[in-house]
Amino acid sequence: MMVSIGEAVTLERRIAAVAAIRDNVVAGRLSLDPEAGDKILSMLRDQMDRVDAWLRGTRQLARRAPLGRNPVGQAMAVKFEHRAGAADGSLSLAGVLTPYRLVLAEAHAAVDQAMKLYRRTEEDQISSFRQLADGSGPYLRPTGRVDRLVDAHAPEAVPGGTRMVTPRPISPDQ
Repeated sequence: MMVSIGEAVTLERRIAAVAAIRDNVVAGRLSLDPEAGDKILSMLRDQMDRVDAWLRGTRQLARRAPLGRNPVGQAMAVKFEHRAGAADGSLSLAGVLTPYRLVLAEAHAAVDQAMKLYRRTEEDQISSFRQLADGSGPYLRPTGRVDRLVDAHAPEAVPGGTRMVTPRPISPDQ
């Protein structure tokens, strides 16, 4: 299996895209709904399992084939061994699958972290709303029941014993 330069460039772009996703998750700009995240994690695990099987296969291919003792046979055996199993960053099968496996693992970690951020944000919001509802939050302090409302423009009583507050326009000075 020969990998073209274009395919290697595409892999590098995908590596960069996963790194950008990870950076956005770490910065708190990206979170992920756990239901969707679970589906993505499952797909990533399946793909990692496939890549692991392919890598095991490359180890079996990465051996010198018995192509004879002549110089051409020896050269071809070395070439095939290198193309299958060299993990030196070359365009060998193992050289391409190994970084791809790492990208999948990083994507898995980023999705997991994005799901945790979503859950943490959701829990914080629930906690804030509970505090708001019971009056213990920093934003709302109930001061007791308001029995009388006063209208600064028309202080006459409104039926029912309370007075009405009408909004007054805000002047540019305020």
